[in-house]
Amino acid sequence: MRELFLGGLRFAVAYPQYAELSKRLLASGNKRIYAEYMAERMPVATEFFQPLLQRAIRGGEVRADVDVKMAAHLIAWLSVQVVEYYIEHVAPDYDERMLPTVEQFIAFLRSGIGAQSDAGEATQ
Repeated sequence: MRELFLGGLRFAVAYPQYAELSKRLLASGNKRIYAEYMAERMPVATEFFQPLLQRAIRGGEVRADVDVKMAAHLIAWLSVQVVEYYIEHVAPDYDERMLPTVEQFIAFLRSGIGAQSDAGEATQ
C-alpha cells in the first residue's frame, strides 16, 4: 500500500500539472463533477484492490473472514479520503512529505483487517 501511494506521489512530483488538476477539482467545490469522476473511478480502484487483498489473505497478512469486495471498496474510497484530508488539513502539495499521513492510514488498515498474532497485535 505504501508503495502505491509512493508511486502516486512520485508521479505527482514528476507531472505537477496533473496534481494541479486534481487539486483544482477538489477546491472548486463542484460536487457534481467530482461525484461523476469518482463514480467512474471507484469501480476500477475497487477491482484493482481485490486481487491484492486475496493474495494478502492467502499469505496470512489479512484475515480470511474479510469480505474482499467490501474491503477493496473501502480501501479505494479511504485512499481518496486520505489525499483529501492531507490537502485540506496538512499541506497543499502532493510530495513525499505526505508519507507520515500514508503510514497512519496503513496502520489503521492493519489494525482493522490485518491478521492478528498470538499477542493480539497486527502482523507486519
